[in-house]
Amino acid sequence: MIKQQMIDDLVNFDLPTLIQTIKKPMLVFHSPNDRTVNIEQAYRIEQLTRTADFSVESTKRGTSFISLPGSDHLLIENPADIPYVSALIHTWLHRLLMNR
Repeated sequence: MIKQQMIDDLVNFDLPTLIQTIKKPMLVFHSPNDRTVNIEQAYRIEQLTRTADFSVESTKRGTSFISLPGSDHLLIENPADIPYVSALIHTWLHRLLMNR
């Protein structure tokens, strides 16, 4: 059952402001075929991480955007998507941690 608190939370949720408070590296995955989140919304999220007013130290965090053509939002339609995305996350994190 959806309660009023959930509706209030969704109405008052300010994603752009929240994204701009993130001070860590960010990895954004999106599929142009996603029927849940429009590709323009994903690009907007990525852009918000790049235009936030950060200190000199936190601007080193970086944002990576990876497009997943043919994938669905939950990575369930194609069984090969999950190991592929897992390998990308592993490689991205490894590189991030090795550059510290």
